[in-house]
Amino acid sequence: MIRRIVTVALIALLAIGIAGTGYWGYQEHQDKNSILIKAENNYQRAFHSLNNNISNLEDELGKSIAMNSRNLLAPCMANIWRLSSHARSNLGQLPLMLLPFNETEKFLAQIADFTYEIGMRDLDHEPISDKEWQQLKSLHREAKEIQSELRKIQTRILDQNLRWMDVEMAIASENTDMGKGILDGIETINRQVQGYVETEWGATDNQLGSTVTEKKEKIKGKNIDANEAKEKAQEFLNLKANDSIQLEEKVNSAEYTSYSFDVQSSDRNNQISIEVSKKGGHVLWLLDSRDIEQTSIGLNEAQNKALQFLKERGIKSMVSIESNQYDNVGVFDFVYQKNDVLFYTDLIRVKVALDNGDIIGYEALDYIVAHDPKKKTPKPKITFEQAKAKINKNFDVQEHRLSMVELKADEVQLCYEMLGTIGDETFRIFVNAETGDEERVEKMKQAEILL
Repeated sequence: MIRRIVTVALIALLAIGIAGTGYWGYQEHQDKNSILIKAENNYQRAFHSLNNNISNLEDELGKSIAMNSRNLLAPCMANIWRLSSHARSNLGQLPLMLLPFNETEKFLAQIADFTYEIGMRDLDHEPISDKEWQQLKSLHREAKEIQSELRKIQTRILDQNLRWMDVEMAIASENTDMGKGILDGIETINRQVQGYVETEWGATDNQLGSTVTEKKEKIKGKNIDANEAKEKAQEFLNLKANDSIQLEEKVNSAEYTSYSFDVQSSDRNNQISIEVSKKGGHVLWLLDSRDIEQTSIGLNEAQNKALQFLKERGIKSMVSIESNQYDNVGVFDFVYQKNDVLFYTDLIRVKVALDNGDIIGYEALDYIVAHDPKKKTPKPKITFEQAKAKINKNFDVQEHRLSMVELKADEVQLCYEMLGTIGDETFRIFVNAETGDEERVEKMKQAEILL
């Protein structure tokens, strides 16, 4: 009898031990998965930023070709320098350090040097030469090709459910099959860049200092603590009682101090990140990085869902100025409208999943800093026809309107905004409604533009 009791006890202890070991193993597996997911998310963010920076770089290069005002060329060159530098930084955050990716980095460095040299000199006394103009055209074409290849990689990642972690393991193990879709695309870009005709570049060792606009003092409201920020996030996302929300970190940047939360919603199987400002308790941004495997709704329907999302949160009188589709995601830029004048300073960007219309992205710092419903709308001092006479004669104006545009920090100007084309490319040009000066030129993507 005693022997039987001892045997049962031993079996029970063994079962507990096995269960404990199993639980420990499970917990270790979960922790490992959590680390891998975080690393993968960081790689995805870096690649997404690389895509955006190359896309914006191509836009800026296109704008430089269309510009007629030398006053705009210098800041445009500075923007190109900044974007090329950021793109190089994005490359450094991807698991590519063991790959021969030096040609692409060299190409971006040459763009930075070339545009820096132009942007820093006195263009009134030393304007852009014909050779430099041709170089800008070549750079625009080459950046377009790189952008096209990057989009192919992005499509391949989504279609084949590829992971950057596979690339990292492929590099470490020299297994060419793992992450092959991504590796092949990257090597294609590198070979493509290597094949570009080498151009004489103006060499320089100088660095253009970036100026960060101080926005902390412009955010309105009193300081809140982490618990209050959590309540703001829950309200903004309409979270349910059983939804999980955890404080990830307190963010201190040059622009703002905020609380960052990770949210696990019962309605969605993935994690949502959201950030709330310490001052005022404003939701600065949110991101839902779930997979979107198909497109079931169009951009118009998605745009209406984005507008409804804003209205439900008390953000009204917003007008869409640009919409784009990237794979199965719709991206919409909205600005505030008052008395038929658009305020570009009050900008919100919303991303919509085109499979079911979920809001998966929201960025509102500019709106939070600039918005004031009591702001005044000035009257133009010149007519539209007078403004039109100031721009490139080859620019075919198709539509126009009045808008308030930030030209420099804290300097907002009423402009005539004109949408039109040169050749097969679409541009948006802003002309000062007081002086007639051409203030800004923007190259538009293939998108729905609502004027």
